[in-house]
Amino acid sequence: MRGFTLLESLVALVVLSLILTASYRIFGGGLLGVGREEQRVQMALIADGVMERIRLGEDLDRGATGTYRWSVSRTPFETSAGGVNRISDLTLGSRAGEEDELARSLDEIVITVSNRADDNFEMRTLVLVVEPE
Repeated sequence: MRGFTLLESLVALVVLSLILTASYRIFGGGLLGVGREEQRVQMALIADGVMERIRLGEDLDRGATGTYRWSVSRTPFETSAGGVNRISDLTLGSRAGEEDELARSLDEIVITVSNRADDNFEMRTLVLVVEPE
């Protein structure tokens, strides 16, 4: 007798379906992860763009880019001792040989970008604030 019996064919089909189901779950989960990472990269690029606009002097509070929302908070940076970090021993030369005494402090800027699914990306940086005394 040649060929497969009906029972052997059914067992082979069950084994094949289990292998295909496992493969689908592995690859499907990987694709879902890639989609999430693409969104995080997009949020990071938006935060970087907002940070660059702040560096160029724009006073930003909140806004939206496409389907993403972003907000900016700026607070004085505090040292581990709990006081505002003052940098008083620095001087900047205004002309050759002349130096101005300026008050300097550090501010922390936090940019938060979120998408429709409420996934958040946060970018933090410190900026030197220079004010004439």
